[in-house]
Amino acid sequence: MGDAHPRTRLPSAARRLGGSAGAAAFAVMGTAVVFTGVVGAPPTGAVLVAEMTGTGAPLPPLLIACFAATVTADRLGSEPVYDTLRRRMPRP
Repeated sequence: MGDAHPRTRLPSAARRLGGSAGAAAFAVMGTAVVFTGVVGAPPTGAVLVAEMTGTGAPLPPLLIACFAATVTADRLGSEPVYDTLRRRMPRP
């Protein structure tokens, strides 16, 4: 039986980074927030990043952070990237 404190299984992203589960959750949160701030779609950003990393990050805090990123980007006057691209497309 050995250790009194068995090693916890780290999410795949944490193992790849060589860090702890807390560091991986922080990295996932940051990635989701940046993606959401650029795209302007909080649910999409949270779910997409959680699925891509396979960490199973807690979704409610991730969604709250993504909504905060959207509000911040909106208050700063940043237009979502897809709106900018659509505006730049030549019209037939």
